[in-house]
Amino acid sequence: MTFEKMKQGAKRFYAPAVAGASLLVGSGAANAAVTIDVDDVVQTITGGVTVVSAIGVAVLSLVVVIKLFKWVRAAL
Repeated sequence: MTFEKMKQGAKRFYAPAVAGASLLVGSGAANAAVTIDVDDVVQTITGGVTVVSAIGVAVLSLVVVIKLFKWVRAAL
């Protein structure tokens, strides 16, 4: 793709992007009243941190043990 074709594509999508952005900015007051409750999602993520970190430590330990075994075997 040449630079000229990229410029033409950018010109083609510029006006709709500006129009869409102006619509989003104009309706900011209407969207400000909406609140999303994220407590359940945060609790789920924080609850899974211990499990994920335990699995990560186990995998990392296994990789280290394999590297050490190969290193000792090569030294003998």
